[in-house]
Amino acid sequence: MGDEHGQDDGLLDRSTGVERHGGCVTGGGYHDRSHDRAGGSHSCAVVDGGVRCWGANDFGQLGNPAFGDVDAATDVAGLRPGTNAGVTAVAAGDSHTCAIVNGGVQCWGYNGDGQLGVGDTTKRDFPTPIPNLTGVTAIAAGNYYSCAIELLQVAAGGV
Repeated sequence: MGDEHGQDDGLLDRSTGVERHGGCVTGGGYHDRSHDRAGGSHSCAVVDGGVRCWGANDFGQLGNPAFGDVDAATDVAGLRPGTNAGVTAVAAGDSHTCAIVNGGVQCWGYNGDGQLGVGDTTKRDFPTPIPNLTGVTAIAAGNYYSCAIELLQVAAGGV
């Protein structure tokens, strides 16, 4: 639909309940767009505690090897929206994706430079938990790297 000037106000994909606005997507109701991320050739969004991705899938960056490249938001395997998956943020790198899941991190896609943080350089088609990360509060991904910020807990005692 367009407004009186012919501008598109957004398109609703009725099969997924995802509304698109200028490259961003929203689920039903309020959606904090600070959790939407675009990578080199794919995009992802946190929707109802899970992740949906779309675009190129040549390295498994959509998190679901059952699909090739897709132009509609597709559920990430194991992190489906509405299943209490616990996703709070997502970051899309060039050909990989990472998400904060219940305070930890899971990553998938291209891993030729070790950007998934799993200790090897094998690509992952499904979300894979990253060892030794807990209390993660922020995540970022770039061309060939991923970063996470863990909540530092300081124990203090008194006299």
